[in-house]
Amino acid sequence: MSAENQLPAGKRGLVYVILSCVCLMWMFIAFGTRVYTIEGSGSSETWSDIWYSCSRGNSDAVAGCVYLTDKNIDCVKLEDHIRATRAFYILTAVFVVVSLAAGLVDMFGSLEGLPGGLGGAVVLAVCSAVVIVWSVLAWALCISYPRTIFCSTNAAVDSDTFRWEASPFMMLMLTITAIIQLVLALVFPGGPAAKTAA
Repeated sequence: MSAENQLPAGKRGLVYVILSCVCLMWMFIAFGTRVYTIEGSGSSETWSDIWYSCSRGNSDAVAGCVYLTDKNIDCVKLEDHIRATRAFYILTAVFVVVSLAAGLVDMFGSLEGLPGGLGGAVVLAVCSAVVIVWSVLAWALCISYPRTIFCSTNAAVDSDTFRWEASPFMMLMLTITAIIQLVLALVFPGGPAAKTAA
């Protein structure tokens, strides 16, 4: 690879770390924001994230919320779907942290000296690829949640006032950022290799 396509030693890791921090930001927002909202008449509304489903009537100042995996809901299909969604969200977050750690190590050039000739580019690319796969699966489960009929309830998207909220879009942004990381890892060798012109 030509010298103009190479990052100075440590710079690839620095950019990778910055992108990992951006991924973490998307992840935190995805954890804490709604999946959807259904507006009712007047000021009433119903909404849900991956933790709770809440509703507020016209005359209610405070919303009532139900933990989505509460046994009292008595809907195994809903419990299984929500638990799977949470699991993929959490696993995505774990792999983002692993990617962040790999980027920090690469920033100091330590990944290039791995045994078996396994270079930093391969490690970073694998980390990014894993994040991409898990985040896409988390996103797919998230958007299928309001589209699915659980037990005796109707699918949330069937409501005329249904509106998507931030959580699934944040997972999509995380995937896009991880794709940029993957391209960075494959295109720019960084590390000691960047010191030598082709």
